[in-house]
Parts: sequence; C-alpha cells; structure tokens
Amino acid sequence: MPQTPPEIPSHCLALFDRFSAYVDGELQGEERRALEEHLQHCPKCRVCLATLTQSIRICNQVGSRPVPQSLSLKLENLAKSFQVTET
Repeated sequence: MPQTPPEIPSHCLALFDRFSAYVDGELQGEERRALEEHLQHCPKCRVCLATLTQSIRICNQVGSRPVPQSLSLKLENLAKSFQVTET
C-alpha cells in the first residue's frame, strides 16, 4: 500500500473522495456536517475543495464538444501502444 505523502494527512485523504458528492449536494446529515466541520479547520482541504469547485464550473462553462476524428484515432493508437499482451 502506498504511503501517504507527509504534506497530506491521512484523515484528509479519507475525505477527498467525498468532495465531489459534497459539491453536487449529495451529502446529507452527519456526513455533511462532519465534512463542513473539517473544512472549517483545514486550509489544505478548503483549497482542494475550491479547486474542484472551480474545475467543475469551468467544465460546465465550456460544455461538451465532439472530439475531432483525427485526435480520436491518435488517442486510440496511443492507448493500444500501452496495452500489455499476454504471453
């Protein structure tokens, strides 16, 4: 199991996967209150949450656009080059 980087406490890492649900309004009750309490006292998590919120806002503004076929083919070929074949 990889070790937690010293600059990110393990209790913070445990909350990171809940940030998206929090931003989407999906956390309820005690889980939401516990996250909000943590955010009041943890500047690193506040920055992480603000970054996620900003990223979501930017993505929503940009919207979705079709990927050009030439790029799609390049990405497909690149992905195939990384596939491991069984012997």
